[in-house]
Amino acid sequence: AYAKTFDVGKLSNDLGKNFEIMNCWCKQFPCCGHLQGMIRLALKLQREHSIMPEEIEKIVVYTYKDAIVHNKTTVKTPLDAQESASYAIAAALVNGDAWLREFLEEYRKPSIVNLMKRINVEVDERLEEGHGSRIRVRLQDGRHLLATEERALALGKPMVIEKFQRLAKDVFPEKHVEKLIEAILRL
Repeated sequence: AYAKTFDVGKLSNDLGKNFEIMNCWCKQFPCCGHLQGMIRLALKLQREHSIMPEEIEKIVVYTYKDAIVHNKTTVKTPLDAQESASYAIAAALVNGDAWLREFLEEYRKPSIVNLMKRINVEVDERLEEGHGSRIRVRLQDGRHLLATEERALALGKPMVIEKFQRLAKDVFPEKHVEKLIEAILRL
């Protein structure tokens, strides 16, 4: 969709034999795929250690080369928010979530912008391209917290259902949401 050069022949190579839809994966959060693991790690540390954003002195995120491209340090639009690792982590830690509101409505929230300034994103050459992140949080009381995700997480059926429920509940009555889930799972 964004390439300056392209090969139209790739559209018909192995047509009817190779089904790329089988290689698709579902993102847990409504932002860039490269940021998914970082957000999970930040929320995991917050849950396990009851971290409050104001207690955080500094966060360093280690990731692979392609993911670092997605760390806009100034967020002016929802798209900027969806492409910024430091924003995504700050929003998740401030709100305890990284859902639609965080990326579409709250990208100028002062507490999120303030925490962003204390987040650095660095390349770790040891991480396989497209996989893995580490996050190190230094708290003002001197504690250092570390969490690692070696491989990108594929969402299992329960997480996909939960994501669908969160998205559909604003559009359909709950009974219709459950009927839709049942129908889709029977396909």
